[in-house]
Amino acid sequence: MLTFVVPVKSKLVTSDWDKFSQLYERTLKSICNQTDSNYKVMVVCHEIPKTTFSHQNLHYVHVDFAPPISNDLESPESGYKGKKILLGVEYASTEFSTDYIVTVDSDDFISKIFQHS
Repeated sequence: MLTFVVPVKSKLVTSDWDKFSQLYERTLKSICNQTDSNYKVMVVCHEIPKTTFSHQNLHYVHVDFAPPISNDLESPESGYKGKKILLGVEYASTEFSTDYIVTVDSDDFISKIFQHS
């Protein structure tokens, strides 16, 4: 099985949550457009972006650490994306029979990449 891990930044560090949510929904739709149904999508987030999209292979993991706070030395998401990916990988490894994991940014688009033989 293939698992897509999608780390989502917090609404608190997003300049336009509505636009971000639109891109996020397009990303989910592109991921869930696989020809083989043997995959899962793990979204790791503080808040679920605004979306009307749902899918049986879509799962959410809410993080319990504080959202990043911007400072002059580093980007607000620095280090937090990696923590979210790690949580998604750990969850996928324990909850699903995952053979492969692909990380996808919340504004990426995915082609049909998985075909089980």
